[in-house]
Amino acid sequence: MEPAVVPALSDQSRAGSAAVTVAGVGALGALAAATTIIGGWHSSVMQDPEVTAVLKGLTVASYVAVGAYTWWHRPHSRLGPLVAVAGFLYTAAALTASARPLPFAVGRLTTAALVTYFVYLFLCFPRDRLSSAFERRFVLLFAAATSGVWVVVLVLADTLPRSGALSDCMERCPKNPFQAVDGSHTLTQAVNLTANTITALGLLALIVLLVRRADSPAHLRRRAIVPLLYAAIVFSATYAIYSLLSQANAGPNVHLFRILTAAGAIAIPAALLVGQFRGRIFAATNLWRLLETAPGHGLTPVWVEDLLGSSLGDPSFALALWAPERNGYVDALGAPFELPAPSVGRSVTRIDREGRPAIALLHDPLLEDEPEVVDGLGATALMLLENARLVEGLQASRARMVESGERERLRLERNLHDGAQQRLMAIRIKLALAREHVGDAELGAQLDELDSDAAAAVEELRELAHGIYPTVLRERGLAEALKAFLQTTPAPIRIVDRGAGRAASGIEVAVYYCSLEAIQNAVKHAGPDSSITVTVGRSGRRIEFEVADNGVGFWPDRHADGMGLVSMRDRIAAVDGELEVDSSPGRGTVVSGSVPVALEPVADSPERELGS
Repeated sequence: MEPAVVPALSDQSRAGSAAVTVAGVGALGALAAATTIIGGWHSSVMQDPEVTAVLKGLTVASYVAVGAYTWWHRPHSRLGPLVAVAGFLYTAAALTASARPLPFAVGRLTTAALVTYFVYLFLCFPRDRLSSAFERRFVLLFAAATSGVWVVVLVLADTLPRSGALSDCMERCPKNPFQAVDGSHTLTQAVNLTANTITALGLLALIVLLVRRADSPAHLRRRAIVPLLYAAIVFSATYAIYSLLSQANAGPNVHLFRILTAAGAIAIPAALLVGQFRGRIFAATNLWRLLETAPGHGLTPVWVEDLLGSSLGDPSFALALWAPERNGYVDALGAPFELPAPSVGRSVTRIDREGRPAIALLHDPLLEDEPEVVDGLGATALMLLENARLVEGLQASRARMVESGERERLRLERNLHDGAQQRLMAIRIKLALAREHVGDAELGAQLDELDSDAAAAVEELRELAHGIYPTVLRERGLAEALKAFLQTTPAPIRIVDRGAGRAASGIEVAVYYCSLEAIQNAVKHAGPDSSITVTVGRSGRRIEFEVADNGVGFWPDRHADGMGLVSMRDRIAAVDGELEVDSSPGRGTVVSGSVPVALEPVADSPERELGS
């Protein structure tokens, strides 16, 4: 199989290079986390500096570790580097632990940039890029608003705006080293509160956008987004509320917000990791669960398309099949289909078999970053479609056999009627004429005996022709044919017609002979005191039949290879029907089946008992 849209690493050297790069990123991440802890351990501006430094170091390590793993697992995606960069930005933001104005200002500016970067990263997930023009405009607008207000802050404010609980300098904040215009304390408060308000509004808008994405009809995307949504709500809410309250001197509970902010900050990389696993696990487990139902369904391209779309929870999923005779693709219904160009909302993966086009999958772009899932879907689709082709061929072969058998029965019936029966009737006529001219009584008796033998042979041939293709079945239908047969049996048998109507002759013949086999088995094995009921009817576009007795019963699995049961199953399977035998010792036996029909009943027939 060869995906045409999803890129893949084609050689081991590239994979080895990526592994070395990831290992280097991991080592740098460990160094950055250690630097963050050491740099903040003795901070004179942070409250509880040791605890705060450890929490910041853990946050750095979490982002870099998740980024490195994602980079290793999805080397063709930018998501891993994007997550790792967040960790290194956290290290730079940790400069807010410094009491010197310039490093503190750099750290605070990095914190503002980090918030903007988070907005971008969260909206990229679970892919590595923004998925809509609206999201791109929102990120640019938020970045522009943040940059603009911070230019004003740096020029006018005496001190920089307060930030989240893990970076807040409380009342010991250094002066703004970039202040160019002396302003009042009131002006500083105003511009700083404006900066924090813009940040809070941006984070609130981010939550709204994530909620909208989590409400996606595509289950795979929703399962990836939901963990991030919860973590982002905790982080954004605590950061925004704390920064606003502290800037307004409302005196928030520092310890509570520190715990909540740290929990949200560390939960975000965890959510990014869990979201990736949830998507893959959902697709795999759902696919296997749905495959368990496959034997009970008709294996058609439409069913395969529905199965794969359901396993992904992707309502937009579509399956295209290569049609060599058209030199192009067709959809699941067989109509010509032009593959669309890959877009932000839909991706196309072409899959080859033995170097030739086989199928194409149209799916959520999220799967571009999950080549294992795409490969599994492609292999599953090819397997199911091959099974569908084999099943279709088997059904067509069975249909040809039924049609051929029907033609042969008609030919034999006509040959018997027009050939042997007519010759015997001619012989009887000649014997009658000869009898009129014979005066010898003994010779006359011999001619009479020959005439009786000829009459018996005619009757036997008539019964044989009737058994090959009963005339009443051809002329009057299934229920009347069964009634005619039951009149020749000595056992008490009741037949109920629930509007079976007429169907194709091959279907009627299959149901007729299967019912006869079941009736004869019941007469032979049910016991002398048993009663037998035969029911035929129609449910929708299926003919249903049942032969039930209250006799001695048996264990069907112990006789599954018996000629009677095998013959019945083969007859019904040949017309794409289903047969079930329900029995146990002392409980009687019920043989029931149903066969799909292409024709509706000739007329609505009320339930009627035809007698025995």
